[in-house]
Amino acid sequence: MSTDTRNQNEAAEQVKQQVRNTIQELRALVRADLSFDEFCQTLLNKAVPLTGAHGAIIWRAGGEGGQLIMAAAHGPRVEEIQPQHPAHQSLLLDAASKQHSLVVPSEALGLFNGVVNAAGDRPGEMLLLVTPVFDRKKQCWGVLELLQRPDIMPAAQQGYLKFLGELAGLFPRWHEQNDLRQMSSAESNWVNRLNFAKEIHRSTELEPTAYAVANEARRLLHADRACIAIWDGSQCQIRAISSQDRFDNRANVVKRLRAVATAAVRSSTPLWLTGDTTALPPKVAALVNSYLDEAHSRTLAVLPMEEYQAASTSISVKRTRPQRKRKLGALVLEYFDREVPREAHEDELQLVLDEGSVALTNALETNEILFLPLLRWLGGIKRFLFADHLSKTLTALGALALLTAFMCLWPTPMRLKIDGVLQPEIRRNLFTELDGVVEKVNVDHKSNVRQGELLLELNNEPLRLKALELSGQIKTNREQIDGLRRQQLQQKNMKEDERLSIAGRIEQLEIQNKSLEEQLARVERQLESLRIYSPIDGTVLTWEARRRLEQLPVQANQPVLSVAKLDGPWQVELMIPQNRVGYVTRALQENPAKQLETEFVLATNPNVRIKGRLLRIAERAEADPNGSLAFRAIVEVDKAGLTNPQPGAGVSARVNCGQQPVGFVWFFQIVDFVRTHLWF
Repeated sequence: MSTDTRNQNEAAEQVKQQVRNTIQELRALVRADLSFDEFCQTLLNKAVPLTGAHGAIIWRAGGEGGQLIMAAAHGPRVEEIQPQHPAHQSLLLDAASKQHSLVVPSEALGLFNGVVNAAGDRPGEMLLLVTPVFDRKKQCWGVLELLQRPDIMPAAQQGYLKFLGELAGLFPRWHEQNDLRQMSSAESNWVNRLNFAKEIHRSTELEPTAYAVANEARRLLHADRACIAIWDGSQCQIRAISSQDRFDNRANVVKRLRAVATAAVRSSTPLWLTGDTTALPPKVAALVNSYLDEAHSRTLAVLPMEEYQAASTSISVKRTRPQRKRKLGALVLEYFDREVPREAHEDELQLVLDEGSVALTNALETNEILFLPLLRWLGGIKRFLFADHLSKTLTALGALALLTAFMCLWPTPMRLKIDGVLQPEIRRNLFTELDGVVEKVNVDHKSNVRQGELLLELNNEPLRLKALELSGQIKTNREQIDGLRRQQLQQKNMKEDERLSIAGRIEQLEIQNKSLEEQLARVERQLESLRIYSPIDGTVLTWEARRRLEQLPVQANQPVLSVAKLDGPWQVELMIPQNRVGYVTRALQENPAKQLETEFVLATNPNVRIKGRLLRIAERAEADPNGSLAFRAIVEVDKAGLTNPQPGAGVSARVNCGQQPVGFVWFFQIVDFVRTHLWF
């Protein structure tokens, strides 16, 4: 096989693949939501460049005298075709009536005889390939025509006809998809109408009904906002605005909307405005323009609604339409960014007005019934108890009586749940007496210490300097005293007044020295208080004491270390809330042993229950970590039940406060609330 032949085969295969791809794209285009004109134009836009033709035209029936008219066209020479040419029309009608494809040269039809194009030249001849186009019911509705070069081979002509047949086969599919879309749209429309009717009749209360009508009308009519105004006899009141649970009736836009609705209802004149208010009465036009200045709506519709009065006095919705009677209010529709004619939603609008009037009428009638909520509640109780459930009611009353007797008479232990912490019984918290800086820490976490062992050394530089200053003053005074005394001994012939003066000076210095020594002793005691010793034998509990405390500035009365005797007895400290301390105190006083059985679990090991005995309760309340007042209580713990106890571990305890009726044990908090807040 030569190279030229191979290249030709490859080129032909590429063209075939391109045709296949285009057909696939057009088949996918059938399923797109396109109008018929858009589909036809897109199909021609893709087909003409692929075939290299001068153009393509879609002809459809509907012209005068049974002629075909041009529906869509694309290509550089389609304008040269004369739509009303008799021979050309005959060709098209022949293909449509006989329902088969035709290939005819334009010169055989005399299509371009005497025709001159825009450049003043005679147009060249073309080969016309025509194939009929059918709808989904296999009825021919038009013709697809391809304007091809006149010099193509017969085999190529058959290929182009086959390609046209593929294109023509897409039209029945488009019609089928279009019918399905229309059916789906119609079904969706009916579903929306049914949903509208169902939602607005769901309630007979005025407020929910008004909001349902507004929201569902906005959705059904594709409005941007819908409002319901109710006529109160003299003017309209805005009762519902779609998509707004709350609105301010004093707002300017609401006031002006109320004025527009009032004017429309008073005159019983529907308003459907798309910007032009010249046809309205001057006063109404002024109100409308004032509102539009606030709302900026492109389309405003104010549609009065008349109240329906059923023949029966029943408040339920009737299937037959009752006779219209009096003014009900108005439905207000707004479209912010487009002008919508009333004809676009005429059917849905009539449904909204009719069904909305019935729903609002029933809601208003229901709203006028005196004590309606109470009557409904009593009616519900009556139906439930004495209609079809009499045997069940008697059974329930018997069961309730037995349950009440059980709850009032059957005793059970009252175990109150109280939170607390586990602590060693022997423990001390060490505080600083003076301000200072921690200079040396001799212990660390879990260090075992002995009573009197030095734990911390603090430094107070001002206090230390004051001690040095006092020592220096004392030393200076002593040197002065020694000098004056030597002066007395050395001068034997000293005058009496000089001797008395020296003696007075010595006495003054001794008194001053005594005061300075007392101050120095006090300062030394303060310096000694900067050295903190262990008050007991035990273990340091402060976490990472050396790292956290070294060089730490501290203030007076600041806790720095905690020491506890871990191998000694342990106890649980409970914080009893005020509303439970009375039960615990009363049970403790009534118990002959003056102790209450307690069971608790540790937060660190909740799988083990530990026994204990509550021994005493504090006389005064103190604030717990949450800021609430509580009473501290001590529970003695059997150390044998503890496994690796940890100081400060959380505890959930249950204190046995004696026997009480089971109903009181279950609901004592409710009883206390009633006694405190209702009966007091």
